[in-house]
Amino acid sequence: MMKKLFVNRKIILSIIAGTLLIYGVQAVGYAQDNTPTVAPGDTNTSLRVSFIDILYTFDENAYQIQLRRKIPQSTWITNCVDISYRGRAGSIEIYTYFHDLEPGVTYEARYRDTNEPDCTENPPSPDPWSAIGQGTTLLENPPVAEFVDTTLAIVVRRTLRLDLANGVNVLTIPIAELSKLKTLSAGKSSTTDDLGLPVITELAGLEHATQLITLYLRGQDVTDLTPLTHLAQLTNIDLWGNRILDITPLAQLTQLIVLDLGGPRTGNDIRDIMPLAQLTQLRELGLSANEISDLSPLAGLTELRELSLDFNLISDIRPLAQLIELTTLTLSANQVSDISPLTQLTKLTLLGLTTNQIKDITPLAQMKQLTFLQLGYNQIRDITPLGQAESLTKLYLNHNQIRDLSPLTTLTQLTTLDLASNQISDVTPLVQLSESLEVLDLRDNQIQDVTPLASLIALERLSLRDNPITSTFPLNVILDENPDVDIDIEVVSEEGGPTLTAVLSTPQPFVTLNGSVLTLTLSSGEFEGRTDIRDALTISGITGITFHWTDIEHISDTEIAIKLTFMGSINTDSRLIFTLGPSGIKNYNGPSLTADVPIAPTVEVTDGLVASAIPLTAANLHGSIVMLILSGKKYDTNPNFVSGNIAVSGVDGVALRRQNVERVSDTLVTIQLEFSGNIDTDSALTFTVGAKAIADYDGPALTSELPVTVSAATETPTITETATTDATVSITPSSIASAAVGEQLEFSLNITGGEAVAGYQATVQFDPTALRYVSGANGDFLPADAFFVQPLVENNLVKLNAASLTGESKGDGTLVTLTFEVIDAKVSTLILSDVLLSNSAGETFVPHIESAEITEPTGLKGDVNGDGTVNIADLVLVASNLGKTGQNAADVNGDGVVNIADLVLVAGALGNSAAAPSLHPQALEMLTATEVKQWLSQAQQLNITDTTSQRGILFLQQLLEALTPKETALLPNYPNPFNPETWIPYQLAKGADVTLHIYAVNGRLVRTLTLGHQAAGIYQSRSRAAYWNGKDGFGETVASGVYFYTLTAGDFSATRKMLIRK
Repeated sequence: MMKKLFVNRKIILSIIAGTLLIYGVQAVGYAQDNTPTVAPGDTNTSLRVSFIDILYTFDENAYQIQLRRKIPQSTWITNCVDISYRGRAGSIEIYTYFHDLEPGVTYEARYRDTNEPDCTENPPSPDPWSAIGQGTTLLENPPVAEFVDTTLAIVVRRTLRLDLANGVNVLTIPIAELSKLKTLSAGKSSTTDDLGLPVITELAGLEHATQLITLYLRGQDVTDLTPLTHLAQLTNIDLWGNRILDITPLAQLTQLIVLDLGGPRTGNDIRDIMPLAQLTQLRELGLSANEISDLSPLAGLTELRELSLDFNLISDIRPLAQLIELTTLTLSANQVSDISPLTQLTKLTLLGLTTNQIKDITPLAQMKQLTFLQLGYNQIRDITPLGQAESLTKLYLNHNQIRDLSPLTTLTQLTTLDLASNQISDVTPLVQLSESLEVLDLRDNQIQDVTPLASLIALERLSLRDNPITSTFPLNVILDENPDVDIDIEVVSEEGGPTLTAVLSTPQPFVTLNGSVLTLTLSSGEFEGRTDIRDALTISGITGITFHWTDIEHISDTEIAIKLTFMGSINTDSRLIFTLGPSGIKNYNGPSLTADVPIAPTVEVTDGLVASAIPLTAANLHGSIVMLILSGKKYDTNPNFVSGNIAVSGVDGVALRRQNVERVSDTLVTIQLEFSGNIDTDSALTFTVGAKAIADYDGPALTSELPVTVSAATETPTITETATTDATVSITPSSIASAAVGEQLEFSLNITGGEAVAGYQATVQFDPTALRYVSGANGDFLPADAFFVQPLVENNLVKLNAASLTGESKGDGTLVTLTFEVIDAKVSTLILSDVLLSNSAGETFVPHIESAEITEPTGLKGDVNGDGTVNIADLVLVASNLGKTGQNAADVNGDGVVNIADLVLVAGALGNSAAAPSLHPQALEMLTATEVKQWLSQAQQLNITDTTSQRGILFLQQLLEALTPKETALLPNYPNPFNPETWIPYQLAKGADVTLHIYAVNGRLVRTLTLGHQAAGIYQSRSRAAYWNGKDGFGETVASGVYFYTLTAGDFSATRKMLIRK
């Protein structure tokens, strides 16, 4: 039973459509009144009866609510409501519905609470029945709106607090209720996501919400806006990220103040914005990521304050000239070159013009209220006009052609400045920004001397990668002033260090760099292994140059040779920059090293365009890859300009999508064709590259053609067969055991007996439950100038294409190398299909083909945990089972007991691998020198004669040496800066008593960590390093700032600095 707390109770009879609401209040000496909010019922023959109670303490009782005709009185109709309820505005509402009642009849209701098993009985009741509330059902069916989209209907019902019980037709909502709807929100990350409902696709039914003011349908899949046509009260609409093409239904919504029709880079696809011309009350308008090119309908929207037009096809912005009230304007990722129409927009505080074709920024000189300006990815050389924009706090000028920074000296309020990827060598002008500048990005420039940057004492983040810096030593001044500044390159604490030189040799003129050999030489130090060099070396200056780690050759400790791969040609003088990070040099923690090589073409190249592909037919047209190769010029660095200015024509049904256009290098673009149609006769495709897709080019568009043939050209179809050849294309190895999960398998597509081969296409099918495609690399069979198209991966198919424009190859060789990652070590196949070879005349031939198989992984002796490889984990697993008898995976020799002999056999398998013990990172985490020393001592007492066990003892000796440091050292703590905890690693050359003292910057002792006697070894992982929780000896958390930690181990003592940042 409920506890009697003497609170007011009410009985409410709610008639559908809200036509009548009567409250019956029982006056039985209770102390407080509470006014409920009541939602209407669902159909014209339903009443909703609600019991409102402030009481929050319930036992397991039910509620009995009864209904009867008032005149004449009839028998009470009983509904039982169980303990389920919901809280509303400080009260609890318990309600039920009575359905299928007579229309036009007055009913009265009462309630009580009961503990009876069957509340329909009439038990003795100490609780009086409530006073009676009454209401009348409607005489006729009210008009209803029919919704099509279930998600939209549910959201509307929840907003209006209508019934969602089982059996209710949620798609039917009384129009009288819809007329109460003021705000509707169903955006992504709000209503629909919270309820786990599908996105909304249809708005039908919403046309009856005539009082709707705010509509939020962000991130849905709406296409048709017709239901909004007459919702004249709307002032705010957010339709960001839908699938809208036609916005005509918005033309009459003249009360709109805020309208967002933008999206991510894909979404709405609006081209015609004429319907917006009459929406003159608009203050905020979002149209990003559409297909808009004509802005003239916006010319009269003079009340606009914020306008977003990013990611469109806009080149002419003259219609914006009169929008003088604008404070925010974004036009990034368009094709704007002339910004003079913005001259009068002097109220702008935020302007986004990233990724356009702007050279002259003179019109910005009058915008003295600008605080935020984006001009990245343009063609700007002169930034003099910015000298008057003295209110700027954030300025982005990355990826331009800027050399002179002197105009920036007056911008003394700048806090963020992005100058990455320009042609800057002198940073002296930035000295004037020393008091304000907090974030500075200077990556990928030509800066050698960083001394002027030492004065930027307010810096919090400094980016300097990919510059030929001679010494980072001057940056120590910044670190001394502000120890927590984030600098993306290593700052040396003393002068000196290695240098890097580069020499490039090529087997042919510098029309292409493919096959060229790069020789890098260190003045001191030693190169790391090939995989470390692969990760540490970057090449810039010419787009598209790559190398495979297998093409790195160590000539000596200080000299390496790398064979380069390049899918392009050299048309203009260029400069190759090679940057080697510190991880590519042994025992080196200094800045990245750079070297450069000038590149100039040695043959004259004229402007032109060549299209190349495997011969196109009606059968292979859809999905074919076409290469568009420029000569004499370079493609623009802005991929948006390139993809938006390439067209294809000549065959009906052939389409080109911008997302299928890829700028592979300065001179090569690949496109994937889409085709839906029929071809009856031989035709030709014409590819057109507009001037805006080509850097520094104002001439006519360039064109090139490719023929398209049909395989059946008569009314009575005949089959045209492609000629065969004796050549064989096979996947090698043809059979291989699966590697362990997470490891990689490499296959080659090889050709034998090839004759006059200038190109090929092929498809490799793999099992996606066993393998994951990782990468593809061009082989050595085709001529060096061949263009290798990066493999196209569609589900479990890898589609391959490559072609040479100038030569043919014959004999044997490798066409391509494919790398896969094993995700399940099981049997699977690699199926080769659709293989065509072509000659320079465009003729195609079908070779013999051979597929490959992957078999079950072979068992490895010593692979105790069965993961397909023998590693340190197996060694540790044997050690943890030492002394156990019976059947056990750790009993490697099968003698019934796990002992030191089994451990030695696993060590022998490890010793047979290519990696030395020092290269096993697991060793540092899982083993200690003490336990390895103990194993070695026991093993040396065995009478060992077999080669594997002898190799195991040798491996344990090497492992012990790797785990025993040559000298004691205190290592940098991590993380640093930290909050609130950090780990302090160290290494001991011999056993010692270890103590760690932590001091404040004023020398006060903060904490002492007594670590006790520690054996010789490496204490680097979190499980072994010293740990400090950021508290002093009294358990109080210390303040932010610089602290020093001193390690004492025997007669060794060393101190380092760390930083707590909160």
